[in-house]
Amino acid sequence: MTPSSQSQSSEKILFVSHNKKRCGVHEYGLSIAETLKKSRKYSFNYAECSGAEEFWAIAEAVSPSAVIYNHYPSTLPWLKAKVMRRLDVPHLGIMHEVTQQAADSADSRLFDYHIAPDPTLVLNNPIVFKTGRLIPEYVNEFSPPKVTTIGSFGFASGGKGFERLVAAVQEEFDEAIIRLHVPSGDYVSADVKDVARRCQKLIVKKGIRLVATHEFLEKRQLLDFLAQNTLNAFFYERLEGDTRGISSVIENALAVRRPIAITKSSMFRHILLGDDPPICIEPAKPWKHGLYLRLKRRLYLRTSNNQLSQKWLLKPESSLRQIIDKGVQPLLPFYQAWSEPNLIRDYENILDNVLGRRKAERRITV
Repeated sequence: MTPSSQSQSSEKILFVSHNKKRCGVHEYGLSIAETLKKSRKYSFNYAECSGAEEFWAIAEAVSPSAVIYNHYPSTLPWLKAKVMRRLDVPHLGIMHEVTQQAADSADSRLFDYHIAPDPTLVLNNPIVFKTGRLIPEYVNEFSPPKVTTIGSFGFASGGKGFERLVAAVQEEFDEAIIRLHVPSGDYVSADVKDVARRCQKLIVKKGIRLVATHEFLEKRQLLDFLAQNTLNAFFYERLEGDTRGISSVIENALAVRRPIAITKSSMFRHILLGDDPPICIEPAKPWKHGLYLRLKRRLYLRTSNNQLSQKWLLKPESSLRQIIDKGVQPLLPFYQAWSEPNLIRDYENILDNVLGRRKAERRITV
């Protein structure tokens, strides 16, 4: 793919990603690259590469001062150290599954430096840099729906909590619309329609309606989907040992300025401020909540015949009604912190540091 750039700066940076579009990693990288093109300090050239030969051809045409890779092992399987080292420039990889342990132990076997999109990270490793998140620019022109509408989206990988969301809505509302957008993904093989079928089976109230869609949406279409909901909810399961990076669903939901409800999944750690965040449905003492859920599920298995008993519905710690009533007030700290200018500044500072180190090293060797 031909690289693209809008800046006229003489210092060129190549930003490399993959070409399969139905993928969260691709969407994240594309959003970052499109924003970085607005930099007045560096000329960012975005390119989607499917192999080493294509990468070398583009790199030769661009002649970059550094290369940033939107890297995930399954999406850039061709990217090896021997492929990269033909270019005598700094190589920086974005760490999508960043955790504190992963950042602290990161080395230079593949990349010279690592970029961690996690504002909660403590920087202990000299070759790791961190950035804030990116809230897409969007103006919500939709009026709030007349019927309470709870939305959620995501690929059909495990642990997304769609069934729990259905249960929580029924616990509080007699009339509501649940909108789930679960598209097929290039790297997710799950049956998206089966997800919708499982959720539909859980509905026992006549006034609760499920609307599920599965076509892949471009960024603007996805934001329009989120903008038409009363509240957007993401009930990801907890992950033992903090083994995953941050989920970008939150930034998309923030962009449309509607209330957000979340669980205490580590993938939402960047917005879980304080011991009892007002947008979180789970309590400060998770062991009590876990015991409560186990007892409810045991009762469900004993008393129901593969149907969801209303006795099993999971009452959240903070009600969805309460979160809706608070509006976007709890979300205000994030809007300025994760703006486009701040993200551009983060990357410019990283490149200033990296290219400054390279120049210093060359002076020493000379």
